[in-house]
Amino acid sequence: MFQGIKTNRRSVMEIRHVVREERTIQLTLLNYMKNGTPFSIFFHLFPVFSKEDGRVVHFVGVQVPILPTRSASGLCEYDVAVALWFC
Repeated sequence: MFQGIKTNRRSVMEIRHVVREERTIQLTLLNYMKNGTPFSIFFHLFPVFSKEDGRVVHFVGVQVPILPTRSASGLCEYDVAVALWFC
């Protein structure tokens, strides 16, 4: 996922902040494809804790693209596809 000129910098800083604090976050974000085309996502990030000592061992991020589609009436609706990634 790439960020660009219209990506909300406050949201990006908030993501960094919750990672440092090992917390969960959910927000919508404007990102950009490799070719520069913007697209909106719903983003959910949460920590995974170790059974042994309770420390954070990973973060799981779920990025759900919000894709505009046209309904039979011609009005815009939104469809989603789920992508999972781990870090």
